[in-house]
Amino acid sequence: MKAALYIHVLRPLCWMGLLEEVRSGEGFKRDETYFKTALWHEAFKLETDVHLDPVTQH
Repeated sequence: MKAALYIHVLRPLCWMGLLEEVRSGEGFKRDETYFKTALWHEAFKLETDVHLDPVTQH
């Protein structure tokens, strides 16, 4: 199930520049974290956006 989500949803969103993938660790301890890019908010206007806290960047 995780592979299908990656192949059909997450990877194409990364290719389009809507998500950024950050990998850490190696082998079975590898972890992927996905972040929305600035392009995400330009491409999608969602009703739930008003419920999100502003992003803090350091």
